[in-house]
Amino acid sequence: MRKISLLLLSLVISITLVGCGQQANSSSQKSSSSTSAKSNSKHSTSHETYTLKGDNAYPVVSKTWKFNQFKIISLNAENNKGKLDLEINWENTSQQAASFNNLVQVTVKQNGKTVNISENDDEASGPLDAKADDDVDFKYQLPSKTGPVTVTISPAHTTTGKSVTLNLK
Repeated sequence: MRKISLLLLSLVISITLVGCGQQANSSSQKSSSSTSAKSNSKHSTSHETYTLKGDNAYPVVSKTWKFNQFKIISLNAENNKGKLDLEINWENTSQQAASFNNLVQVTVKQNGKTVNISENDDEASGPLDAKADDDVDFKYQLPSKTGPVTVTISPAHTTTGKSVTLNLK
């Protein structure tokens, strides 16, 4: 399963890079289509950009995002007819059991406005043992079926995190 995930991730990154190269000719699209990652320190901001086409789930994190008390191992996103489905595989790297909701803050924005969660995973509020990992799922009803959506993951009660922009098609 892990090999298939890595293969799919490589494929998506390759397709994204090819698409970015084709769009680079247009100066107005150059900044929005490039994939970039800033410093990978624990408190830095990282930003990547991906395009979601159709209603298939896509891995949208190119490497593990490490924070003080947790890691984001993978983030899959699906544009399901105006509803954004996020599947987040995370690891509790703290020294004690803790819930996703107590350690992690997920912010979704479209057109500069925060999008409220429409379905919350019950497992997000349950405790996860130290050094264990689990998946949590969230759904967001987007105001628009097209246009970029920014997903930011940060430690709870902070604003410094790592982000990914999803261009919806």
